Amino acid sequence: MNRLGLILLGVFYIVSIVVVVNSGAVGTGILGKEKRITFAHWQLEDGFREGYEDAIKEYERIKAAQGEKVKVVQTTVPVRGYAQWFLTQLIGGDCADVIELSGNDDIRNQYFTPLSQYLGDPNPYNKGTPLEGMPWRDTFADDMITALSQQYSEYFGVSTFVMTTRMYVNVDLYEKAMGHRRMPETLQEWIDACEKIQEYGKKVDRPLIPIGVRGFDKGTIGQILNHYNDQINASYNDSISDYAYGTSNYEIYKRIAEKDPRVDLDRFLQPVEITTAIGRYFAKGFSAIDLEQTKFLFNSGNVAFFIDGTWNAFSMVNNSNFKVDVIPIPSIGKKPGLVSVPGIREGAKYNYLGRMTEVGGGLGGLFGIPKSTKHPELALDFLHFITSYRISQLTMIRHSKWLSPLKKVDYAEAFSDEIGKMCHCRNNSVKNLSPEEKKEQVELLQKCRPYEGSGYSNITTINSIGSKTVKDNILTLETMIIEQPKNPKQIFWNTIVNRTPEAIRELEETIITEKRTHWNNDGIRTAFTIGALVDKKAYENRIRLTMEGMVGRVKMLDDLLEVPVNMRKLEEIK
Repeated sequence: MNRLGLILLGVFYIVSIVVVVNSGAVGTGILGKEKRITFAHWQLEDGFREGYEDAIKEYERIKAAQGEKVKVVQTTVPVRGYAQWFLTQLIGGDCADVIELSGNDDIRNQYFTPLSQYLGDPNPYNKGTPLEGMPWRDTFADDMITALSQQYSEYFGVSTFVMTTRMYVNVDLYEKAMGHRRMPETLQEWIDACEKIQEYGKKVDRPLIPIGVRGFDKGTIGQILNHYNDQINASYNDSISDYAYGTSNYEIYKRIAEKDPRVDLDRFLQPVEITTAIGRYFAKGFSAIDLEQTKFLFNSGNVAFFIDGTWNAFSMVNNSNFKVDVIPIPSIGKKPGLVSVPGIREGAKYNYLGRMTEVGGGLGGLFGIPKSTKHPELALDFLHFITSYRISQLTMIRHSKWLSPLKKVDYAEAFSDEIGKMCHCRNNSVKNLSPEEKKEQVELLQKCRPYEGSGYSNITTINSIGSKTVKDNILTLETMIIEQPKNPKQIFWNTIVNRTPEAIRELEETIITEKRTHWNNDGIRTAFTIGALVDKKAYENRIRLTMEGMVGRVKMLDDLLEVPVNMRKLEEIK
């Protein structure tokens, strides 16, 4: 029996080696001659893996029809351990062939294939779609602006999804408190609704929470502050930059310190006043409540409004025992102009610019190709495939119930029989949906789509100087929400001024890093000279992209060198 046990152990050991090697990403395995690539990510949300399981089978079928046997292995790693796993795989030189990016630009520049030279060519898998013939870069809603590494003026990854921020509403609770189902559109209507929900809670003797928040990570505070800051101050993007595009927090401080008449300090502090006032309707002890606790409170019917990203839209709607509506965070007013909100401060008027564009923000799921891949052409081909029009409809819209990062996408078409033919998963929930259920899912996704066509894009908040200083300032805002002082703008500004020594120390480290980047760019220019002799087309494409980034780098260093001096003048500003 001992001999038999040892023999069986040896057999199972050999079989396990064969199975592991054959299912891995190295070479072609042992049992087959197909080319094998690995696709790795941390997205464990419902539908994501299933969607790409279908996409992979469709890709393998297409390649087989072309006479090329290909096997794609999907690997998932929980997000908590992903960063460490990701770096370990890169250093070990045996990384997945197409992998979701993590880490900073230095890691990407060292280990990943630059994609810029491929972005001007059409995605071959978009043939027969509204994106046919368009350069790969132009098929994305933001023209891949958010994928650009400004430090290296290079693209190392391509986005697979986009997220927006929306407000989830318990419609049943809202109707009982308000007497109707018309959702709040303006800040004043939202505040009035919160008041009535509090009154209704006292009437029925229930501890109702008007606004559920992510308090532990301060996420909701930042979302509200940024939302109203954009609506009040985004016009400064067009007026106070010396470089005629956008503006940075460094330029804002420079203009304030110089007492530039074009800049109104009070306007930059108004979002603080609004956020503090809205905070009256958070739960008691909100600062210790995390995301999952807030979702539980919402699903149990104790929260009326909950602000979060649209990655949670499908689960928030389907996991609640009541009707849930998805609406934008209310704007300051209905039409651009000066708006008074009596619920905040009597006589206060806010400069409402209109709703901001959401195109260019929220794009995520960046996937890149490591330099160590043994099949670079096949990895690039697969990256083209998963970012194509039809596959984005299949993976993101149909399966994940998320938003596609591509232009001109028809969301209803994602639930059509044509896309359904690519579904191979046994647990594909879409196959058995009724027409009404499909219609509801499309309507939900349409409510989450980014707003387009606005003349303004987002602008930085006044507290955005140094990562630690930003966190400290958010904590000050949290304290003001709890204590509800009479003049939150003055308190917040005094806090910023008192923290200038800490902020300057952080800036000094940033300046050193920025100078180092400029030194690296000298090496890039030398490489251009050599590159022109080898591949003229690639050289011309690369230098155009790099010059786009060079202007940004010069602008950044210019701002950084001035801002410490300007920040020391802030004590004089009231």
